[in-house]
This record gives sequence, C-alpha cells and structure tokens, in this order.
Amino acid sequence: MNPDNKDSIRLNKHLALQLGLSRREADDYIAQKRVSVNGKLAELGSRIAEGDSVTVDDTPVKDNTAFVYLALNKPIGYDYLQSTPRGVSDTQAGWPTR
Repeated sequence: MNPDNKDSIRLNKHLALQLGLSRREADDYIAQKRVSVNGKLAELGSRIAEGDSVTVDDTPVKDNTAFVYLALNKPIGYDYLQSTPRGVSDTQAGWPTR
C-alpha cells in the first residue's frame, strides 16, 4: 500500500474490476471493514500496487482482468448510435455474440 507508487491504483477501482461491483459498492465494502490489504484493514482512499494481497471477507481477490477490444469498420448504412429513430439498434444487430 504505497501511495507514492505511480503504478498503484485505487483499491475501490481494483475491487470494482475484479468483483463486478460499482466503485461506490466497493467503497461500502471498505467502510464496512470487509476488505484487507496485506493483512491490514483497508481504509477509504487506499491505493494498492502490484503484488499486494487483497482479501474480502477473508477470501483472496485474484487479479483476472482481461480486456477485450473490438474494432468495427462500419459499412455504409449502419448507424453508430445506440438507437435509431425507428427504435432499432442497427449497430448492435451486426455485432457477434459471445
């Protein structure tokens, strides 16, 4: 928990990424004293660095972040809006499903 480390990130952001929480929900976990870093109870605003051990309710939080980036070369006639005046999403209709 070195706040001077430029590679450190906020603990609530780490919890949000790993547990699928919002950052506010992660802050609630920290305020309820359910989170510890390197065996010590975490505080709101804490930062963590690579190699720090984070646990929630005595269960280790593993770093399994894997981002997927997609690029779409939009064909003529596709809208890039979430919805069109017709109420149908043209862009999402052409996206592959997982």
